[in-house]
Amino acid sequence: GKRVLFMTNNATKTPEKVVQEFASFGVSVAPVEVMTSSIAAASYLEAKGLRGSKVYVVGMDSLAHELQRRAGVETFGAQADTGKSRE
Repeated sequence: GKRVLFMTNNATKTPEKVVQEFASFGVSVAPVEVMTSSIAAASYLEAKGLRGSKVYVVGMDSLAHELQRRAGVETFGAQADTGKSRE
């Protein structure tokens, strides 16, 4: 058979949450079959050798958490900076 993978640009959902959403539709999916934009970003940072580096996150806290967990980076910004301006 063919292998099917699921991709989403929603950085706020973990693969486990995507699996739960598919399950609610009666579709069986494993977390390893799901690629999110946060996983892609973490893979990129890790491939660039940035483990242990500080990374400013423009996005939700869930993105920051995944980057910390998967790429081993220290994050700042994220939702803590919501509403801030350069002025």
